[in-house]
Amino acid sequence: MSNRLVTILIVALAAYGLGFLVAMQINRGSFPAYRGQAVGRALVSKAPRSTAAQANALPTPDFEYVPSEVKAGQAAAIRIKTQPGQICTIWVMSSGQPIPNLPTPIYQAADADGHCGWQWTISPDSEPAIATACVWAGGKPFQRSFRIVR
Repeated sequence: MSNRLVTILIVALAAYGLGFLVAMQINRGSFPAYRGQAVGRALVSKAPRSTAAQANALPTPDFEYVPSEVKAGQAAAIRIKTQPGQICTIWVMSSGQPIPNLPTPIYQAADADGHCGWQWTISPDSEPAIATACVWAGGKPFQRSFRIVR
């Protein structure tokens, strides 16, 4: 074998071994926040029990309001629910392109109740199309579509 291939094999085995050791430490309780999650190739077991209060404290980001359709030249609004203080980002696409008059500010922090909302005017020159609102909040992207009509 060539020296390069031997070096690659050693690095790969070391990386795999390091992942295994991290998983072992998590199982022993060194990193309790990761219990019950897949780490590399190892599934960490002994997940702590969660309570209803914990589940309610960390809501999964989701849309609260998205219009089904908006007329060109009129106002559009989108509202999501996530964790309080979470930074939320919106991007709206139509026909594969960002729409003119994007909602501003694009980035914002969720309020004390975990709400983020955007409002903007659909360009009067917009052609009928399906628009997609892409939102990133809580480390998760999610999207919802609505129609632009004349």
